Amino acid sequence: MDKCICGNLKWEESKHCQKCYLKTLKGKNHPMYGANRKGLKNGNYKDGRSLKKYYCTDCTKELKNYLAKRCRSCHSKRINQGINNPMYGKKGILSPQWLGGISFDPYSLDWTNELREQIRKRDNYTCQLCHKKGNTVHHIDYNKQNCKEDNLITLCRRCHNKTSANRDYWFAYFTYLMENYYGC
Repeated sequence: MDKCICGNLKWEESKHCQKCYLKTLKGKNHPMYGANRKGLKNGNYKDGRSLKKYYCTDCTKELKNYLAKRCRSCHSKRINQGINNPMYGKKGILSPQWLGGISFDPYSLDWTNELREQIRKRDNYTCQLCHKKGNTVHHIDYNKQNCKEDNLITLCRRCHNKTSANRDYWFAYFTYLMENYYGC
């Protein structure tokens, strides 16, 4: 294969590479012939979109992306504030996850840093749900007074948060896991 003056391979059957070939085109042969400086033709973009302006539905700021309904700041505010979430703003006793304040119950005296470290070592510092790095220890039966080794399991923070809802399912799942894989 022959090379162009600039060192790139020649394009099709011309004397130049594609870049140099386009530089040599002038007038009607040039791909941008008839377009104004911004690449617009007949008041529309090249892909056929009109030059109509679009605005954010919340703050009426002009949008750069014509497919979006909201600007970035309004979109992130809606997501962070949880406005679309039906349970938004319900905390404490009003929350559907309220279990009578059992989260305020004290732990037993057996719940020590040494015990938690021992459980983490047993589980090789990996979450037993997602198998990523895990650093929290979870009570399988949700009883803070039961600190036996067969009732404790290592989870990552994300999976530990998951287990706060649907407790019956997670109790059955972790009990099965402990019986079949740990022999407890």
